[in-house]
Amino acid sequence: MDFSRRDFIVGAGAGAVVAVPGVAGAATRPVGVAPEARQAIGVIGTILQDGPALTGFGWLTQVAGLSDRDLFTDPANRGAATARLRWHAEVRVGTIDVLPNLFFGTGRDRLRIFFAAGGGAQQDHPETFATGRLVARYAGEFRNIQTVIAPDHAVTQIIGELSQRVANRFVVRGRTRQLGRAGQLQRLDASGPAVRTEPTTPRSVRYVAGGISIPR
Repeated sequence: MDFSRRDFIVGAGAGAVVAVPGVAGAATRPVGVAPEARQAIGVIGTILQDGPALTGFGWLTQVAGLSDRDLFTDPANRGAATARLRWHAEVRVGTIDVLPNLFFGTGRDRLRIFFAAGGGAQQDHPETFATGRLVARYAGEFRNIQTVIAPDHAVTQIIGELSQRVANRFVVRGRTRQLGRAGQLQRLDASGPAVRTEPTTPRSVRYVAGGISIPR
């Protein structure tokens, strides 16, 4: 596949604790925290590339300390519409290194997680994943290893070093929770297929799944 440097597809995805109105004094249980080398948060989603700018969005598939009933309004129908915890990321491509059929890129920016008790995100509308209550924000540095497998198609791995800046309390099914904690360092690892949809700008779509863990 004849990719130029500008054809590179890269993505993924950023502080203080704020009280939730009406729950002052309520016991807050931390969630999304796991032992070292164990996954704390599972993620799945889509990344759209428009030149050097990337927008990622999706939902949390698993959170340590939360049940499926906490995560989805209808656990039997998991997806964007039923997910209560959604992520939204903005990343700008920085450096790119190239070998035959192999690309290595870096980028940085922010990853945010939002809570909406009723779900309601729409897969075709990325902005709906950034609605509801902001419960976590991370600053991130991302590395991407991409292997071209066919014209306009690649398999990609995203590795992110996340520093949590915001941990706001939220109420799910009557219980007060807090996702992670400000100052916490975490590692993101996700992978999936990528398709180049327009070579000039370039533009691409990728679908990724993986998780966030606390590094050893």
